[in-house]
Amino acid sequence: MKKHGALLLYRNLQTFHNPKLTYIMKKLISILTASVLATAAYAAEIVVTEGVIEASETWTNDNVYVLDGFVAINNGVVLTIEPGTIVRGNKATKGTLIIMRGGQLIADGTACEPIVFTSNEPVGTRNYGDWGGIIMLGRAPINVAGGFNTIEGGVPSSLIGKTTGSIITEVNRYGGPTSGDNSGIMRYVRIEYPGIPFSLDNEINGLTMGGVGNGTILDYIQVSFCGDDAFEWFGGTVNAKHLIAYNSLDDDWDSELGYSGKVQYGVARRDPAIADISSSNGWETDNDATGSLNSPRTNGTFANFTHIGPIQNPGDVINSLYQRGGHLRRSSQTDIYNSIITGYPVGVRVDGATTSADYEGGALNLRNNIWAGHTTAYSCTNCVGTIATQMAAEGNVDLGAAGIGIIGLTDPYNAFSPNFQPAPGSLPLTLPDFDGLDPFFDAVEYIGAFDGTNDWTASWAEWNPNSVDYGTLASINYNPTVTGVPTASTGCANGSVNITPAGGRGAYSYLWSNGATTQDISGLAPGAYSVTVSSNGCTVSDIYNVVNSLAAPTSQSHTVLSNRIQLNWVPTAGAVACNVQGQRLPTGPSPSVNVTTSPFNTTNVPFAVAGAGTTWTWRVRCACSITPLVVSAFTTFGDTFSIPVAREGEIVSIETTVFPNPASDMAIVSFNAQNAGMATFNVVDMTGKLVASKQADVIIGANAVDFNVADLTAGVYMIEILQGQVSETVSLIVE
Repeated sequence: MKKHGALLLYRNLQTFHNPKLTYIMKKLISILTASVLATAAYAAEIVVTEGVIEASETWTNDNVYVLDGFVAINNGVVLTIEPGTIVRGNKATKGTLIIMRGGQLIADGTACEPIVFTSNEPVGTRNYGDWGGIIMLGRAPINVAGGFNTIEGGVPSSLIGKTTGSIITEVNRYGGPTSGDNSGIMRYVRIEYPGIPFSLDNEINGLTMGGVGNGTILDYIQVSFCGDDAFEWFGGTVNAKHLIAYNSLDDDWDSELGYSGKVQYGVARRDPAIADISSSNGWETDNDATGSLNSPRTNGTFANFTHIGPIQNPGDVINSLYQRGGHLRRSSQTDIYNSIITGYPVGVRVDGATTSADYEGGALNLRNNIWAGHTTAYSCTNCVGTIATQMAAEGNVDLGAAGIGIIGLTDPYNAFSPNFQPAPGSLPLTLPDFDGLDPFFDAVEYIGAFDGTNDWTASWAEWNPNSVDYGTLASINYNPTVTGVPTASTGCANGSVNITPAGGRGAYSYLWSNGATTQDISGLAPGAYSVTVSSNGCTVSDIYNVVNSLAAPTSQSHTVLSNRIQLNWVPTAGAVACNVQGQRLPTGPSPSVNVTTSPFNTTNVPFAVAGAGTTWTWRVRCACSITPLVVSAFTTFGDTFSIPVAREGEIVSIETTVFPNPASDMAIVSFNAQNAGMATFNVVDMTGKLVASKQADVIIGANAVDFNVADLTAGVYMIEILQGQVSETVSLIVE
């Protein structure tokens, strides 16, 4: 059977600007450029002068805003602050931000771009009480007669409106009947060096909340180096999660006037040398200043706190003004669950007849907590029974004065990089926790604020703010950046990508789309490679293209032999395969053949395969790898050859046969020869590849030649019989 189909084809591989806000442009800061990170200085420092913002506006993260006195957000007005924005409080004028009843603050930062409220003092000189703080006032219930009250901290009752110039009243008013009142969002926010005391018991706290409703979102908020209480709730129903009180002067968690919200996940750490003249506690809770039974009663619920007091080891010298991990007094009914409280002279003091009775009667709950590092664990001024007995019965664990190390926290006393995570197998991870909490609380299986694996303070929290220069975008944007230079594949599979990361907070880690975890990658086939760079939980991704610059083969030519055309070329250096594509002229098909075994610089086109009297042109390309495919460009079509008619079909007078056919072991080719002499027998597969060959002397007339086909792969083959200038072919099926 004659095959005229020719070459078989290798598969084709392939400004702040709002006219209604009065502001002073103090100075323009030049935009700086860094090598790869957008570390430009802020475009402008905008001083927001004292008064009431009367129209909604947005503070953008390409500016720094300076609070110069009391700045209030009016009823019905929304102040939006972009992630990564810095707001600084002026010390001389006690800069303070007030959200009035009906106003909203939308300060919704991210873990990698928190919003920072901080001191306006230079790096290294910042201190407790450098500015006022944030005061959020709402319409939720409080237990003051009449349902309304005036917030402490020296806030004036009226201020001038920034748009109208008119007097706006009730700036310092809070309370009302609306439990679900919404004062906005504070999420991923830091408040540093706030807390100015105007007079005794009349201070601005880090975050002061007066009658704030539970429609408000408070999550991931850090108050650091506050000159009074870190967080103080005056009534209201607002809930919160993920709070940090770091090196406060007075109390960390202060609630009164009927606060009834829920808080989960809090961490506090204290400086042993610094405490407040009024005495410093972890929790301080009152129903009101007189201990009345006014309703609603103060009964906030706190769960999963890790509270690290000033005492690390027995005998440590601490400020004498430190008192108690928790001071529950004046008819309050505050609950503390599943928490770690360490390092105070007294672990907890239940104070007063009403509070003591409520504790023994179950209206005030202290359950499943770990207490350690104290001189006295529990104190109850008016309990009928023994408080230690009830505490033990309700799941509390007293580890005594030297018990802090038993808890198993990693490094909670580190001054600039504390680690509050419990170690594997430690008490917080193995003691039973209390499951009977409100659905607001996550049903976690550990005591304290951390699960031993996930550090929710990572990325956004700052433990050494006095060292931070808040003059550049990089000081508050913790997303890393990455730039890269891809190098083309110039030989066989040797492209590369070299990247340079910048920004972030801490060491970088890498994950490439090809599985590599190193900074730079090499030995790459052409293609797109993506990388994700991580730094302390913040990530950036980019894609780099390694292009194919493999040179096409050269020196394309052909040689006419007795029974075939030999195609020749110089392959691409390092090639592991080549692909020859033929094109029958004038407009015939374009089949191709793969050259997958050495040598990669030649292939044959048998006359019988191409077809007598035909003309062909051809081109070639080479591959450096098969998976993934790395292939050079084609040469151009251009070199041509013709198949002579005189060289086909002259060898026999009767049909050549193969027996048996199909064959599996031995096949015999029978034919008639016109002349005696040497003949060549070639077995060619369907791609034109020579797979077997032998020579034999033949006589004039009938001849028979045997072939061992046992080693051939099952399929269809052509047997060429060549003698002198003549040839014949016959098909063979191997099974």
